[in-house]
Amino acid sequence: MDVPKHPHSDSAKPSASPPPNPPVASRFILPARTRFQLPFPSILENGFASFDNRLVALCQRRTDGFVHYFSMGLTFFTSIEVSLVTPPALYALGYDSAAGLCASVLLVLGIISQVPKKFIFRPRPWMVGRALPIRQDRTSSFPSRAVVCAVVFSWLIAQSLHLEGLLVHPLTRLKLWSCILAVASLTAFARINVGAHYPSDTILGFILGLFVITVGSRLETQLWHRTCPIRYAQTAPTVHWAQALAPPARRTIFVMTLLAYTMTLISIQGFWVKCSYVYGLLMASTTFRATYLCAHAFDALQNIAALRQIDDHGSFRDHVRAVATFVVLLVFGMLTRSKKGMFRVVSFTIIYIGTLLALIVWRLRPPVLEHT
Repeated sequence: MDVPKHPHSDSAKPSASPPPNPPVASRFILPARTRFQLPFPSILENGFASFDNRLVALCQRRTDGFVHYFSMGLTFFTSIEVSLVTPPALYALGYDSAAGLCASVLLVLGIISQVPKKFIFRPRPWMVGRALPIRQDRTSSFPSRAVVCAVVFSWLIAQSLHLEGLLVHPLTRLKLWSCILAVASLTAFARINVGAHYPSDTILGFILGLFVITVGSRLETQLWHRTCPIRYAQTAPTVHWAQALAPPARRTIFVMTLLAYTMTLISIQGFWVKCSYVYGLLMASTTFRATYLCAHAFDALQNIAALRQIDDHGSFRDHVRAVATFVVLLVFGMLTRSKKGMFRVVSFTIIYIGTLLALIVWRLRPPVLEHT
């Protein structure tokens, strides 16, 4: 792969105070800011310019071969889509504690990480000639959502394994945050290497990731654990899944569905193109929890469709089937996200109802995961 000369190579070293926005190549026109977006503050742009330019040049010294595939691979695995099937798949398999934490934190991640991108526009370094255009993302550079996801995903994996008792040796706080920092640093390198972000974007992304973890974990512990703790039936339910839609359950589903549609309809108005499948999968998982796992719902249902705690989570084949079920819904959402207007509402409806019904079938029909 022939690598073009870097804008800040030795033959073209930047001055002590390089301009934050060098002239844009005539073949590329910067995307127009929306009416909601403010420009990235010039005082920060000028302050970060020298630091950003030097690190971009360093990280892009090699952009082919293994480095290229590593950067592109890490970009894929730190996209928010990778995590969306986790909560419903965990609920289907009976990992309820981990599923609840993942749903809460990922919902916060989706909303909070979108806010700065929606309201602040910073041209990506490749757009303004400050990096090689390896990956030409056309949205705002600020902040690096990949780094936000790297921080959140690493923390969630460790916490989920701990909650489900799958860690042979629990991680100390030092080991946990050392692992998170290492993953975030590699992700930051990958995003800078492909020309998608400035180093300052990745630092702010790391800080935002810590904020998401704080808010998401508080949502789980302060709201869900206090107002809707999980409670299980003493015996396995033997009713048909359709009986799970008794009037008490329908009322809870109606309220949660109304909330899900409200969030989606607000987001459709230019806030987030991915909202149909993000909210579809995550809010359906939250609706399932509020309806069938909450202690208050348990009392209201009077054991009609109460869930039994699953101790045997099934075989490897069961895990693959559960993940595949929700991957199909995710792929459908991703393929239809470019649609506008009512079609996006239809897409959300299919994903939301499909996820909720799939969870009901998996957990409330005669057990198919446990092996007697």
